[in-house]
Amino acid sequence: MKTACVIGGSGFLGSHVADKLSDTGYKVRIFDKAQSQWIRSDQDMIIGNIANQNEVNDAVKGSEVVYNFAALADLNKGLKNPLDTVRINVLGNTHVMEACRRYNIQRFVYASTVYVYSRDGGFYRCSKQASEHYVEEYQKVYGLDYTILRYGSLYGPRADDSNGI
Repeated sequence: MKTACVIGGSGFLGSHVADKLSDTGYKVRIFDKAQSQWIRSDQDMIIGNIANQNEVNDAVKGSEVVYNFAALADLNKGLKNPLDTVRINVLGNTHVMEACRRYNIQRFVYASTVYVYSRDGGFYRCSKQASEHYVEEYQKVYGLDYTILRYGSLYGPRADDSNGI
């Protein structure tokens, strides 16, 4: 049974992906700063901080595929907190990729945004664009196979009020 690590798996998008991975036969490990309200009995939960390389390493170790949905995604919070946006979205993502490199992960999936090449999105846009460049460079330098998914406004069951139409 393959293991998938879902970074940010307690959130809206990550929790749905974790469930789908479980449904298709993956052993799922969720890594997030808070306990998932939607954790299933066939999933493992690790509470940790994406800013802590050792905690990220421990979560990723033993996985074949890693998804990163962790982000400071609220555009208004990003505008008010540019340093936190960089720490979480750029440095945090780099911590995940470094763990992927260290443990020879087969596939890294990065959740980006449609704002990447927009004039809108502020520091959030900048952070996601920079992270995409880092993802591409990790592939070029270390051979980390990746998929980048660019999401727009997400809504539906489990969504909060910070991102909707």
